[in-house]
Amino acid sequence: ISSEREKQTLSLLLISRITPVGLVIEKSLSRLMPLVVIVLIVSPMMAISYVLGGLSGEGILTGLLAMFLAAFQVNTVAIFCSSVFRNSLEAFFSSYLILAAMVIGPAILQAMEIFPEFKLIPSGPSNQLAFLFDIFLVAAYEVMTGVYGITTFLLVSIPAILVSAVFFVATCIIVSVWRQDAPLQVRRF
Repeated sequence: ISSEREKQTLSLLLISRITPVGLVIEKSLSRLMPLVVIVLIVSPMMAISYVLGGLSGEGILTGLLAMFLAAFQVNTVAIFCSSVFRNSLEAFFSSYLILAAMVIGPAILQAMEIFPEFKLIPSGPSNQLAFLFDIFLVAAYEVMTGVYGITTFLLVSIPAILVSAVFFVATCIIVSVWRQDAPLQVRRF
C-alpha cells in the first residue's frame, strides 16, 4: 500500500470499483501466493515422510497450518505497517520492529513479573505466556512428534490468530479513513 502511495496510484485504485477492504484482501492474497508455492513444493517431501512412517497425517496438517499461520501473521503486520507509513522503507523497518516486539516483548514483560506464569501446553515450561506469539510453533512440533493432537495446536494458535485479525481490521480501517494520506511519517517524529 505504501508503494502505491509512492507511485501515486492508491487514489486511482480507491476510486475504482474496489473497496478499501477489497484492496487489503487482494494485497494480502497476492503476498501470500509465494507461500502457496512453498507449500506445494514441501508437500511431496512431507508425503514421503508420511509413507515412510516419520510423520502422521495430523503432523503434516499441523506443519502446513503452522507455516500458513506464521506467514499470515507476518503478512498482516507488514500490510498494516504499509498502510500506516507513507514510505516503503519506513513500513519495512517498522514491521520488523513490531514483529520483534511481539516475539520478545511478552518475555521481557514476564521477566519484569508483569505477566503471570501460565501453561498453555501441559508438558511445556511454566512461563509460556512469555512466548505467546510463537508458542504455536512449539505446539506444531509437539503435534508432529506425536505428543499432542491437533486440537492443542489450534487452541494455542488462538492468540496469534486474534492478533492477526486485529491487524487486518486496523489496516482496513486505516485505508478506508486516510485513503491517500498516511497517518504516520517518520519525519514528523
